[in-house]
Amino acid sequence: MELIKHRNKKLINIAAWLSFGCLFLTFIVSLIEKIIKFPVDDWDHNRLVPIFAFKLGYKYINAYDTGPVLSWAYGPISPIFFFPSTLTNSPTTATMIGGIINILILFLPFLVVATFYIRKSRLMFFYGLQFLLITFFYVVNNQALEYTAFDIHVDSPSLSLGAISCLLIYFSFITQDDQKNLYLISFAGVTTVLAIWAKHNLILLPLAIITYLIITGKFKIFKLYLISLIGSGIFFSLIIIAIFSHEYLFFSMVESMAKQPNVLKNFNLSVAKLSSVNRTLLRASLELLTMIWPFALIILSHVVITVKKGKYSNLNTWLIYNPYSLFFITFFYMIPLAIASRIKWGGNINSLSIAIYFMVLAAFIMFIEVVYKNQANGIKRVINIQKILTIIVVFAIFCSQINYLKSSPKRINTALNNLQNNNLEVSFQYMLKNPNQVYFPDYPLSSAMAERKIYHSIKGLNDREAGRLRLTAQHFQQYIPSKMKYIAFADPENKWQKERIEIMKSYLPQYSQKITIKDLPGWLVYKLPES
Repeated sequence: MELIKHRNKKLINIAAWLSFGCLFLTFIVSLIEKIIKFPVDDWDHNRLVPIFAFKLGYKYINAYDTGPVLSWAYGPISPIFFFPSTLTNSPTTATMIGGIINILILFLPFLVVATFYIRKSRLMFFYGLQFLLITFFYVVNNQALEYTAFDIHVDSPSLSLGAISCLLIYFSFITQDDQKNLYLISFAGVTTVLAIWAKHNLILLPLAIITYLIITGKFKIFKLYLISLIGSGIFFSLIIIAIFSHEYLFFSMVESMAKQPNVLKNFNLSVAKLSSVNRTLLRASLELLTMIWPFALIILSHVVITVKKGKYSNLNTWLIYNPYSLFFITFFYMIPLAIASRIKWGGNINSLSIAIYFMVLAAFIMFIEVVYKNQANGIKRVINIQKILTIIVVFAIFCSQINYLKSSPKRINTALNNLQNNNLEVSFQYMLKNPNQVYFPDYPLSSAMAERKIYHSIKGLNDREAGRLRLTAQHFQQYIPSKMKYIAFADPENKWQKERIEIMKSYLPQYSQKITIKDLPGWLVYKLPES
């Protein structure tokens, strides 16, 4: 009998590591493919420009008529995370490094939690790695989180900072060291402030944390957090205002965004307008619901089961002994902002990630906590069932990715062959050979690296045009090449590009003669007409 049990255990372990190995292979292939695609996406390298601008002595947050116009309507914190990208000498490499940083930052809170529990035992090491891989593939297949993770964006640093704030409170609840807790809670206030200055839609994060601390009756932690929050809020705000000026910050983060078109613009109480608003809010609500209902159901089931077992005398006690609930509370606070963000200009599907991210993190911690507690209690039957279920889930995910794996070598090979021929690299190389002579409005990163100058971004000009904040002729001329002979556009047949080309032509109507340049095949190039 013992021999049979030992053999079964050995077979389960072999199956566990085989399933992990298969899924890990898929993870590596998927990650490589995501990374080599970063330089091809125009938004990715455009979102790296602010940190290059800062390094070159420009202010990437400007007022109405100052500085190069970039597509940046957020706080000044997020670009700092991408500073390692500025240490390269190729925009292609810089964008891939920026992409890797973006992915690592978003998954950092998950890695911190997994590492904390992985240290506990060899079995927890197995579960930690499995749960990380499962989370990765959920993110890959979730439209909102996929955008946030695999497109360079402000959301990744802001969400990660917000999650770290919650994690610091979480660890203070499960740690008995008062001295360590002092540092954890104090630093939680700092990261909360930085999260809000990264992206201002996290403004309700402190309320979520404070709500949790008050409900659980942890008034000592609440006071310390509040002192840290206020103190670091004043400290960092004064520094940021000193660097960027309150006028520049207000224009970039508030005024310019308020002027952008949205479904509430020129709002009146007409039936048609109300119907449009309602449809937008309803669609956003349904999008959010379809993405989070499995996690919400699992967490609520866990709450019901644990409360019914009678381990906790009341809700307060349950919240104290299940501190992952802080992330669940944060999720609820983020729902209104996530849904409302779909109304505003640029409110893409990634707007929903502000809520979904905290829900997924809550479920991740809950799963790993349950496994750890069952292991600590030594319930072998439960542990074996958990392991078998995890193997089934991991193997099912792998099976769903088989067709993807089969076709991936060809896709990766094609992407690698085209990597040095992407438009970003082409514009960069041309600028190196012809400094100050050509303007690539779509590729300000190329000028930042080739000429160490920041020019107006067509995406920034497009934002200004939409908000009826058109640049003066003098302001426009300040941030284009000084000896400009040509203006060049890639992908001229794209619908959105056609609109942006028309905007640029309105600033430079004199550049009306179309030409072809050998080193820019397929590009739309304009020059001054022959006299």
